[in-house]
Amino acid sequence: MASYIMQRPGSRGPDTELLQLGLNRAGFYPFQPDGIFGSNTQKAVTDFQKSVGLAVDGIAGVRTWAALYPWLAGYILHTVRRGDSLYKIAMAHGTTLRAVQAANPETDPQNLPVGSQVTVPLGFELVPGNISFTSTVMELCTEGLRARYPFISEQSIGRSVLGRELRVLKIGRGPRQVFYNASHHANEWITTP
Repeated sequence: MASYIMQRPGSRGPDTELLQLGLNRAGFYPFQPDGIFGSNTQKAVTDFQKSVGLAVDGIAGVRTWAALYPWLAGYILHTVRRGDSLYKIAMAHGTTLRAVQAANPETDPQNLPVGSQVTVPLGFELVPGNISFTSTVMELCTEGLRARYPFISEQSIGRSVLGRELRVLKIGRGPRQVFYNASHHANEWITTP
């Protein structure tokens, strides 16, 4: 999981935009992210904290970020209960059966063992177009894409001069291989989008 910077009233910038995006996707912030932690953001944080049983302090610390993770990475892990079907699970989480099936290709829909986990892609576009694209956002998108599409794998091929991991995504399992380099001679991750 990516690391996040604590956000509180007066905070500004891309991390605040990311917080607002998560709160928006979770249904607590009905505004476009603007990167300014004002009274609307504070209310959204406190309402979200109440809803998930966290201590209500209006500050997005480690526990608040962890609770927002599904709305940032775009998926949850659902523990199968008696009577569940992939369709019921999809409907309960506001997504489609097709999305749940794609994320769980090895799962037998006729045999869902109670207690097993099913990956559930949440019903929104994963890659945000309305916030600053940072290395944290890229990491969240990568994690979310791998959860939604298990035929995507990832590996590290080293570290950049800034100490960030250099990642390679492999899509598919076929015999043909094509290499795309999205950030050659770039400023770290910034040209990848």
